Amino acid sequence: RHQHPSCSSEACVADSVQTPLSGDLLRSVHMPPISNVGGSITGAAVVTLVTFAVRLVRAARHKNKLERDQHSTPLEVAPRYLGGLSPSCLRLLVEAAPFPHTVIQLSSSDGSPGPLPTELASQAIQLAPKDVVTALGSAAGWHRMTGGSRAPPAAHHLMCIVGQDPVTTRKAACIAAAAGFHRVTLTVADQDSFHHASHSQPGNQKDVAYVSRDALAALMGYSSLPVPVACVLVDVRRHDERALYGSIRGSVHIPVEQLPAALSLPPAEFAAQYRFAQPRPDQVVVLHSRTWKRAAWAAQVCMDAGLQRVYVYRQGAYGWRLDDSVQPYRAYELGDAPPEPEVFAAEMASEGEGLAELTRLGLVV
Repeated sequence: RHQHPSCSSEACVADSVQTPLSGDLLRSVHMPPISNVGGSITGAAVVTLVTFAVRLVRAARHKNKLERDQHSTPLEVAPRYLGGLSPSCLRLLVEAAPFPHTVIQLSSSDGSPGPLPTELASQAIQLAPKDVVTALGSAAGWHRMTGGSRAPPAAHHLMCIVGQDPVTTRKAACIAAAAGFHRVTLTVADQDSFHHASHSQPGNQKDVAYVSRDALAALMGYSSLPVPVACVLVDVRRHDERALYGSIRGSVHIPVEQLPAALSLPPAEFAAQYRFAQPRPDQVVVLHSRTWKRAAWAAQVCMDAGLQRVYVYRQGAYGWRLDDSVQPYRAYELGDAPPEPEVFAAEMASEGEGLAELTRLGLVV
């Protein structure tokens, strides 16, 4: 309170009470800020609604795209190459289950079941052609179309489409590719084709020959004796297995899920993508995986593609143990924690037994 010298204390007090505060004095008074309590809630609600609307628009566009793909011609939406599987190869895949896959059987136009026999149909998803878009468009659509009996397939699974009508089957395969499944095969056949297919046991299918480690070592130049046979050793393991645990010296690589489509490529595009020449029909091709299961199925694919001299290395990468170029390891699925490689002592291949085996197989005269 300011008191003027000429004023009495009572007058000054009264005057100070009645005089309005000046602008400077008002600005010097610190008033607590008054926040808009409802503003933050309103803003959050607006952001939530906008986000939800964007998701709805994206989902609608994705659904419309899949529906357009379903009603368009196959070549408009197909990947450039789709792999084909014979009934024998599909049967072996279902029976042996060498790697993750999903089989979708398309029902006929009259609603009757597809071409798969009962023992194979029980392992497949049954869908009408018109339901493929919904089933593969989202996890919710998959559960709705399958009744929740199977988990939605992962993008890295081999997607096998089976039907009797070539156009409908190819269109469904194209829809699967458009939905994000880039390893897609199609099998067009009738019930008689599957009944006539080989009912072989896993690892013992017709016409597949096996070679031992000793014979493969001789073919790959580990022997001191020259073997006048040009051999292509194809590793069909996944990329992560080959990168983490090494590879047999001199081998080339095609993941087993890519093999059906890879063998459909023209030679120039095959060489550009996989960095080695496409095997000729009369060339010796040896396939190997971690053990032998994936390689045995790959051998069936190769024979279906016209390769005539196909062999499977029975012991696989796990049983190589001739040097440290590849380390043995336990089986694991993609997405699991990779196991530690096993410690091993290097072994020696038997040159005599290897050459004797190649002679019995007719590879060495």
